Amino acid sequence: MLAGFNTARETFMLPLETKRRYQSVLVVDDDPVSLEVACIALECLGLTGVVTAAGGHDGIRAYVRMQPKPDLVICDLFMPDMDGIEFISALGDRNFGGALVLVTGGDLSMMQMASQLAESGYGLTVLAAIPKPLLPQTLAAALGLTPPQAGPQ
Repeated sequence: MLAGFNTARETFMLPLETKRRYQSVLVVDDDPVSLEVACIALECLGLTGVVTAAGGHDGIRAYVRMQPKPDLVICDLFMPDMDGIEFISALGDRNFGGALVLVTGGDLSMMQMASQLAESGYGLTVLAAIPKPLLPQTLAAALGLTPPQAGPQ
């Protein structure tokens, strides 16, 4: 577990319809720490059907193998093997029908451009474009949930 994340001390309540809506999640990021942070955030929100991929090419391979297809994809924009824009294009080519959350530790203006491309160029649904780190509160807001409340210390 990462320092600063103690899931036993925080309570996250998801309505049942939200848990059903996001039965399957794919997280794509070349940074292992960012993958772990995203998994912790998802776990805090009660989302357990999570598959991770260490980069864009691995992400496409995972997407192709996933049955059912993911309801939610969380994707880093800056990855060395296949960047987020190429990954978005590949999702569009595969008629991805779920929701997309874009994350980056880099240029924030790139997120706006990537969001517009995903929506207008590929017809994808972008819920949010979020700077790293991906915190449970930020992810909850992106998924349309009540931000989590910290429990007793």
